[in-house]
Amino acid sequence: MPSFTSAVDRALPNIEDPNQLIQSPSDLPIPAGFGPIARHWGPRRVFAGTYDDAWATKHAPLWPADLDERFFRAASPGLQAPEHLVGGEPVRLVGLHPDGAIEFAAARLHLAPRSLSSGPAQE
Repeated sequence: MPSFTSAVDRALPNIEDPNQLIQSPSDLPIPAGFGPIARHWGPRRVFAGTYDDAWATKHAPLWPADLDERFFRAASPGLQAPEHLVGGEPVRLVGLHPDGAIEFAAARLHLAPRSLSSGPAQE
């Protein structure tokens, strides 16, 4: 664990979860903010599943059987929706603008896949 002196003259987080404010140099709060959590970082990596020899010989390059869908969530935990969004859900952003909360409805997107072919299908 880094010592307190490792933070001297260095930038520290300036976005905190208001329910987990940093009180001392040894605090390790859950990440907060809008930046994505990388796939290789611990809080997200634990959901990636098992990539062992059995996976390599039987399932690769497909996802492992024990992959947890939460692996695909890159947002900080406090910004993740508990269920899949369909659009139209109310969104309220607090503490980001001096004029107060920003409110809107999540976008509704309807995608229609389409493919083009230049000749007969190949088997």
